[in-house]
Amino acid sequence: MLTNLKYKQVYRLGNFKLLIPDGWDQLGALTNLFKKRQYEDLNRGKPIKGNVEDFQKWYFLMNKKYEIVEAHGGFLTQKELIEILNKRKVRFAKKFRLMPE
Repeated sequence: MLTNLKYKQVYRLGNFKLLIPDGWDQLGALTNLFKKRQYEDLNRGKPIKGNVEDFQKWYFLMNKKYEIVEAHGGFLTQKELIEILNKRKVRFAKKFRLMPE
């Protein structure tokens, strides 16, 4: 969930909502590529309690079927990451690959 992300517009990317944070598109190249949607505040996350360094960052690239195409699990080994995702019954794409550590 998002917390304190500063953005001015919500865009459509297929069936997904795309946010471009303020300052990321100074030339307007990205914002001209996507259709605008009605603005809505998507910052619904609660502030994190504790030190941010205590949390792991996981990165996933998903296809339109909500299957994981690529994954990187911070400081977990590749084996640990796949075991955790399998326990959660996450679907993997046929072309799934782990990003380099």
